[in-house]
Amino acid sequence: PTNRPTFSPTFPPTRGPTQFPTNRPTFPPTFPPTPGPTHFPTNRPTYSPTFSPTPRPTNLPTNRPTYSPTFSPTPRPTHYPTNRPTLAPTRVPTPPPTTLMDRFTLLYSKEKCKLGQYAGGKGDEGASTMTVERCAEICASEDDCLHFSVRENEMCLRFGSSGDKCRKKKSKGFLTFEKKPLVYITAAVFKFNKISDNNMCKYGYYAGNADDRDYKRMSFGRCAQICESEERCKFFSVKPFVTCSRFDDSARGCKSMTGKGFTTYEKIMNA
Repeated sequence: PTNRPTFSPTFPPTRGPTQFPTNRPTFPPTFPPTPGPTHFPTNRPTYSPTFSPTPRPTNLPTNRPTYSPTFSPTPRPTHYPTNRPTLAPTRVPTPPPTTLMDRFTLLYSKEKCKLGQYAGGKGDEGASTMTVERCAEICASEDDCLHFSVRENEMCLRFGSSGDKCRKKKSKGFLTFEKKPLVYITAAVFKFNKISDNNMCKYGYYAGNADDRDYKRMSFGRCAQICESEERCKFFSVKPFVTCSRFDDSARGCKSMTGKGFTTYEKIMNA
């Protein structure tokens, strides 16, 4: 043989694979990946969680409570009362209702008013069955009625303003009552300071007497309510059953006074 190898292989390559594997692996994989999963799970978990939740809950409850309370209240009350009482107390019960006769004061027995009668007599309808309560009901329904004198089963006499209070006159069988002034409650925004027991302001008068529909039933409470409702009112002088005279800033502090029989008050803003 020659000392040097031939330039070409002596034989063509074999047509089939060799009986033993080559020393080096082939560059591409020998087979495509298997179509099914492997028989055993992979050593590492998948990077993403599964797409659907598990069909059953876990065997043990979660370590933490839910973030929100349940939507519906419990069907039964709690076993123990709450730690704190309610913030507001219950409402105070209302006082017992007044009766019709609470609006009247008995003035005289066996006497009646001497002046000021405007209605009533034996010819009235129902006079033969007249009672004290029925006569009081009639007087209460009439704005002009300030007093009534009743003789049961006979008559109900009503009296209005005669310039002074009911002067008694002896008359057998009569009971005479005086109608109480209505009580009015003010809003307590102002308070009223009495400055005179007998006089009224000399200057600054702007309203009173017949300007008020109920002047014949005037009282301190009603006059105070009227003055409180009028921004212009700075002073008022009241004569019960006669007038509620109001005065404005031009009263000059009500330093000058006049008249008789009036009680005068100054309106002051409550602190």
